[in-house]
Amino acid sequence: MRSAEACKAGETEQRIHFGGRHRGFWKLTSLPPSAGDAIMGVRDEESDMAADRIEGKCLCGAVTVRMTPPQPHVEACHCGMCRRWGGGPFLSLKMVTNPQMEGSDYIARYPSSDWAERGFCKKCGTHIFYYYKPAASYSFTAGLFDSAGGFQFAEEIFIDDKPDYYDFAGQRERLTGQEVMAKFGVGGSDEAG
Repeated sequence: MRSAEACKAGETEQRIHFGGRHRGFWKLTSLPPSAGDAIMGVRDEESDMAADRIEGKCLCGAVTVRMTPPQPHVEACHCGMCRRWGGGPFLSLKMVTNPQMEGSDYIARYPSSDWAERGFCKKCGTHIFYYYKPAASYSFTAGLFDSAGGFQFAEEIFIDDKPDYYDFAGQRERLTGQEVMAKFGVGGSDEAG
């Protein structure tokens, strides 16, 4: 890292990468001599968004997903439909509305309810997403993203539908099917769709 004197002497820019939970870049710009000894880090939003963006692929690589998760969280859905779809709970990232998906010719969508669709790769069968129609939001399977390994397990939904043959250790928010339906304003079924 350059010293305050180097920045004040006219060095125009340095980008510093930092890792961990709040990954991103800071851009340091040179300061006029009147700024004294203070150096301020200015958040480079464009670089920060690129640094927080994660990429995932299906098993065969035909479908690629790029997204910026709103929080570094993984959630589990225990509803009967999710368990039938994947053989266990649906482990996913927080919903997003603006993902980039490549290989859309390989994505099949199954309308699993009046308010949801489930997407999978036509070539290898990998489960890609749960699409919630009222909010036009995608919840992508956590396993697509190698970089999600350090995310926090934050929520379990339809906990009252969870069978006895598995349990997750630790404390987190746990919502029943009725609580989920009330929270998201959907009804007519006790399953996520």
